[in-house]
Amino acid sequence: MSVDPFAEAVNQIKTSVRVGKREIVLNRFNRLIVNVLRVLKEEGYIEDFEVVGERYLKRAKVRLIPNKIREFQVVNPRAPVKYLEIISKEMQYLPSYVEGILILTTPQGIMSNRKAKELKIGGRIIAYVF
Repeated sequence: MSVDPFAEAVNQIKTSVRVGKREIVLNRFNRLIVNVLRVLKEEGYIEDFEVVGERYLKRAKVRLIPNKIREFQVVNPRAPVKYLEIISKEMQYLPSYVEGILILTTPQGIMSNRKAKELKIGGRIIAYVF
């Protein structure tokens, strides 16, 4: 049993994309994973996802875009980042300012760095993808 279900789901997505799978069912399921999948869908990193099952048997079925995700990592520890510090964190984690996103948890919910800069809010970086 893993200590961090979110990290396990991220690892499962990353390895499935590398192998070339088109569709996977995530072993772990919680609200954080669903919200991150929603952000990935909005930003165009996955095709779609749906929640299957009921109550405690829920799973997320994810349709992947081949070769879209090159790197997908969880950031630990989840240190706070202010609105003005987001640009320096982009330079730290992403290969360029136009490629990839940071996924942040903010007071308004989980969102990408682009949306957080648009709303001028900070939060905690939980993952990055490019």
